[in-house]
Amino acid sequence: MRSGCRVRSGGPCSRPTGPDQRRHDVLAVILDVVSRAGEAPTIGGAPATVLVSVREQDLNADFGQGRGVGWIDGVETPISISAVTDLISNGGQQKVVITDEGRIIALGSPERCFTAAQRRAIQLRDGTCIIPGRKIPAGMTEIHHVIPHSEGGPTHTDNSVCLCWWHHRYLAASGWAIRMVRGAVQIMAPPWLETGARKWRNETKSRPRMTDAAERKNG
Repeated sequence: MRSGCRVRSGGPCSRPTGPDQRRHDVLAVILDVVSRAGEAPTIGGAPATVLVSVREQDLNADFGQGRGVGWIDGVETPISISAVTDLISNGGQQKVVITDEGRIIALGSPERCFTAAQRRAIQLRDGTCIIPGRKIPAGMTEIHHVIPHSEGGPTHTDNSVCLCWWHHRYLAASGWAIRMVRGAVQIMAPPWLETGARKWRNETKSRPRMTDAAERKNG
């Protein structure tokens, strides 16, 4: 970790590190990467897709009281709204308007999906999951909206970073903070990892960018 930060044992929201959690993370990454691979089998000409349905009023409601669920096609057990939003965050959403009688009257375009070109550019810029200590290759990370899409954050390279599966879902609990400054990534360590005043730091694990930075420092 950079000077000015040190790791203290534990923390109020430390990431699970047991073998079961690691195996879970690896399996989740493998399934996600395989599903996005160009060589993956198609169904009716389209790539394999997890189809999740949820009512708009449930998705947009205040879920402090735990209201609402979503449904995965072919699975009888409902999933929580937090699980639905996780899937939307990585896979996007498409609005379908159905009348009370059951007629489809509107079909929206897919939203909040980063294109393949955007993903490659973001992965090139960040190198790996941007959280220090994480070594998940960029091609196996998920793309995170720094300002949430639900709060008006654009699906743009200036509002996106690479995160591993765990940090994409539990960033708030991890204590790490992320912001974008003129399209550049900055992070702030959790208070239980930082010595002295917390500071924003530019962050990258891109090998070419790290080489450039070293040359500038030594030049």
